[in-house]
Amino acid sequence: MRPSAAASSGPALTALLLAGLAACTGGSLAGDDTGLAPLVGGWRGVLLSTGGELPFAIRVSPEGSEPPAVLINAGVETAFSTVTRQGAASYTLVFAAASDSELVARMSPNGVELSGYWRHAGDGTGPAASPGSRGVVQMPFSARKNDRRRFPRNDPALQVATAGGIAALPDISGDWLLDLDGPRGGDMETMSIIHVDEQVTASPGGGHPAMEGIYRNGLLRLSVFDGVHALMMHGRAQPDGTLRGTLWVANGVAEAWTARRR
Repeated sequence: MRPSAAASSGPALTALLLAGLAACTGGSLAGDDTGLAPLVGGWRGVLLSTGGELPFAIRVSPEGSEPPAVLINAGVETAFSTVTRQGAASYTLVFAAASDSELVARMSPNGVELSGYWRHAGDGTGPAASPGSRGVVQMPFSARKNDRRRFPRNDPALQVATAGGIAALPDISGDWLLDLDGPRGGDMETMSIIHVDEQVTASPGGGHPAMEGIYRNGLLRLSVFDGVHALMMHGRAQPDGTLRGTLWVANGVAEAWTARRR
């Protein structure tokens, strides 16, 4: 029996219908191996450090853009050189200025969460390395789409400053002398702070990148991540007008610190 015209044209008709569907949706079909559409947009990323969540912002541009994505910290954009997709939901973002630094993550089925890791294979001498390390740093990474928070407003795990500390330091704008007491010994560094409402930008000396965060109820929380530096600071206002807290470096090294106005 000779097949009907409809049967013989089945594969061609199916291909035509699929092409038409892609044209109607304005993009590639869900589940294929090309395109970054699900990733495009703003994300709140965090690295899980020993001091808690180390937050930063990521913006991914549509496919074909240059740069394909940027990491945003204290108003400074750090470019990614490549953003690639493997399969339907796995992504790798490589930093332009540090090709040995990358974010690798898989997207959740609902398209609003990423989970994976940050890996930086340095030479053991950078700011992320501890004495005696080989420089390879790997930290858990996650992100949530369209979340614009830097730090959550209320974290029950963090203790606010005493009433005396809050009264002594209602505003922390100005220049500070930072005394670090950790594995590197007693280092003295300067730090210039801009404090507007609850938002804080802290610029260390020595060419280090600025840190961004909040100051609320005498509790200071700062972080920076640019693909090489991954630092987080917590500090509390003291009745004597100083700030005291802990600095966490990417690989888990913690240093106590005290800051006094200059």
